[in-house]
Amino acid sequence: MNYGKEKATILFAAITLAIISNILNYKVLSPIVHNDELGYLTKAAAIAGYRMDMANDYFAGYSIVISPAFIIGQEPFSIWFVIKIINTTLFLCTFFYCGLFAGNYYQK
Repeated sequence: MNYGKEKATILFAAITLAIISNILNYKVLSPIVHNDELGYLTKAAAIAGYRMDMANDYFAGYSIVISPAFIIGQEPFSIWFVIKIINTTLFLCTFFYCGLFAGNYYQK
């Protein structure tokens, strides 16, 4: 398989899985919040400018990535929808680049 066709196949698979994931999760209106999700969400809200009294010691990496959702969304449902889009984009990129890495690593 040539490299261009391999990239296209991996990208097609990633986009297909992302679409299926969004369809299956469309009716999920809010996250199941455990300690770590609450930590990331509150830190993202604080980064976006919301007043937060909930200090936490979670790293800010993922919170920085999802903080635009708190700027774009005006209410919890729209914020969660934007977070789902961000997570789908992260999934798509991860799947694509892991597929490229595996293809390069296991070439004959």
